[in-house]
Amino acid sequence: MRICFIYNPGSGSGNSRGRKALAGIEHWLASHPAAGHALHVTKILPDAERLALEAHAQGYGQIVAAGGDGTINGVLNSFFDTSGRPRSAASMGVVYTGTSPDFCKSYNIPLDPRAALAVVTAATSVRPIPIAEIELQREHGSNTTCTRRFSCCANIGIGPELARRANSGARHRWGDLLGTFFSLLSLLRTFRPLELELVQDGQPLRLERTTNVFLGLTRHVASGLQVAHDLDRHHGCLYKLAITGMRLRDIPRGLLLLYGGRPLGSAPPFALDYFREIEIRHDHGPAEVEFDGDPAGFLPCRIRLGDHPLPLCVLELPRSSSS
Repeated sequence: MRICFIYNPGSGSGNSRGRKALAGIEHWLASHPAAGHALHVTKILPDAERLALEAHAQGYGQIVAAGGDGTINGVLNSFFDTSGRPRSAASMGVVYTGTSPDFCKSYNIPLDPRAALAVVTAATSVRPIPIAEIELQREHGSNTTCTRRFSCCANIGIGPELARRANSGARHRWGDLLGTFFSLLSLLRTFRPLELELVQDGQPLRLERTTNVFLGLTRHVASGLQVAHDLDRHHGCLYKLAITGMRLRDIPRGLLLLYGGRPLGSAPPFALDYFREIEIRHDHGPAEVEFDGDPAGFLPCRIRLGDHPLPLCVLELPRSSSS
């Protein structure tokens, strides 16, 4: 099986993890010169998807995203055509070099670059993971929509600006957890809640004074924040965690629950439920949508579970004694 590595040298601002990953990939490629493997380096973030599309067309058996959240999401989107069907028989691998490894934590991918490289080159365990499909506006007020896919969580409300602030340097100064935490505390003082109109599985809803809505598939959503969902009991669904009507006194409890990954229930200001398809609007100015770590567009949007899973190369778990 031929492997194509797509490496983003800017992930994590060129941190030591990135340099270690690149050295490991180059060493492995030098040890397998006749097998037709390849390494491509991105210059700008959209290169990740473009290069991955070329790898599909060239028949690579595995396409590896060596980068952060943006690189992973770009490569992930290359796996599906405009109808949402698999583009090829390839599987996806990840060698993570970014700063907020929610994808890796969610899908049992080692954070150490050498260990991750060993997983993707061995390719002994490929797991189909669910993928969400989102239709949204690239630019506010545009009549043109695009369809993208994500693997972890989408955020509407405070989430997009939190991602922007954390990505702009806070994580590099204080680390992933503290950088995001300090950015969140700063934003909570100035953020103006949103009024959102929803159609959830055909039922109209209204969310007033909305701080954030998490719409996702995974427990790990952003830099230590966790949503304790129960998707195992809601097959074919995504979860929706809405935080509405939050008061100043609710903030310490909310942070404790989210950073601790504790069950939230449906006591105000939290409301956790599940959906198969949702449409969300905001009629009072622009409202951004963020998913898998980066702001990506604007409301209105429509989200549902994709029809096909993504074949992902993961760390093979040891078999239990009873298996």
